[in-house]
Amino acid sequence: MKLVEKLKQRFPVEDSEFGRCIVIPFDQFNPDWDLELLNDGYECQAKNNKVYVVLDSEVSVEPLKINLKGKAWSEQDDKYLVELLSRGLSHKEIASTLGRTIQSVRARIQLLRKKGILQPGKKGRPCKTKQPENSQGDQKFSAELSQILTILKDLSVLMDKLDCKILMDALQVKQLKGELAIPSNLWTHYVNALLRDDKSCRDIFRMKVRKLLEASE
Repeated sequence: MKLVEKLKQRFPVEDSEFGRCIVIPFDQFNPDWDLELLNDGYECQAKNNKVYVVLDSEVSVEPLKINLKGKAWSEQDDKYLVELLSRGLSHKEIASTLGRTIQSVRARIQLLRKKGILQPGKKGRPCKTKQPENSQGDQKFSAELSQILTILKDLSVLMDKLDCKILMDALQVKQLKGELAIPSNLWTHYVNALLRDDKSCRDIFRMKVRKLLEASE
């Protein structure tokens, strides 16, 4: 059952200024629902401490298009994957770091297990690599690589959040000039983009900014 059908059973469906909507109190709305609803083609609006899931409207909402096409794994990619697993990162975190899908990461782990490069982990924990004897050089390389990956990941997140701030600053300038009005629900997405450690929140914010700019042209 799709999320929108589940929400219809939990919350009232009413006519509003946005059209026919599911009306959800703001404090009961899970931000994670936003991306799933957008993928299914439903827009969300926020007003008066409520979130309106638009069921029918004159505005056509284009579902998100996610490119799941995989790219070939190199030997260096496998080394990164093994290192990230040894650090205890989840499949989701590894996929985000390497710029791949979770399914691609899981499939690669299975392949490395078959090749004997990785040993099966216990209770779903990340796999452990087979360590050869006298591998001090490899251990030093792994430690340095781990530090570099951590720095790159933190820097990537920081730059991503800075990009969102620059976009909102630009929108505020346009609002002061009277060129557009920033909707209240966009501020909610902006706060999520800065405070939540989830790249999807920042992607949603940027998508809504693009739609707002297109509508104001």
